[in-house]
Amino acid sequence: MNDRVGAEPLDMAPDLDAAPLINAARTSAIRVPEDLAIIGYDNSPMAAMPLVGLTSVDQNQMLLGRTAVEVLLGRIDGRREARHPLIEPRVELRGTT
Repeated sequence: MNDRVGAEPLDMAPDLDAAPLINAARTSAIRVPEDLAIIGYDNSPMAAMPLVGLTSVDQNQMLLGRTAVEVLLGRIDGRREARHPLIEPRVELRGTT
């Protein structure tokens, strides 16, 4: 850790990689989120478990998949227009930030 004020931020991907870090920090007297703020990426069901309580970025996998299929089906149907859909991620705030 450095000498700056506040928690040291740490982002992980995916959430499953962050869970052991939370445990290691807690068993090493590192306070989460006071000393170390941890953010995962994929908002897995594990992140919402009370014991974990991981703040995570939800990339809206259902909408992402549906949009990818729509673009692919359009290509199969012969549509060639440029399409660059933007799927807005959402942060689920929990106990690690």
